Amino acid sequence: MVRCEGDKCSFLFKFRDREAKQVFLAGDFNDWNERSHPMQKTGEVWSLTLELPPGEHRFKYLVDGFWHNDLEAHKYVPNVWGSDDSVVVVPGPALDMRKEPSDNRPDSRIG
Repeated sequence: MVRCEGDKCSFLFKFRDREAKQVFLAGDFNDWNERSHPMQKTGEVWSLTLELPPGEHRFKYLVDGFWHNDLEAHKYVPNVWGSDDSVVVVPGPALDMRKEPSDNRPDSRIG
């Protein structure tokens, strides 16, 4: 879930596995470091909240030494290893397609 306040957005990453012993979050936001973002377990859900800049961010979960995708990711994209990466999309000015074009832009018509 993405939460934004002002120009800062955070995303709650969640992975459900009651049998897992360790779960780490890795992605382009941490140079795919397999140990820098350990997740915390509450019941059968592992979670971690990160502040992320606007844009698309690839990630996976490393669960007891095996890679897993997020079943609730915004989308999936192929990676160089022949599998897919999960993607979270964080909104921001660069991704806000709802804005109307500026009224003071030059007119492209020549007349």
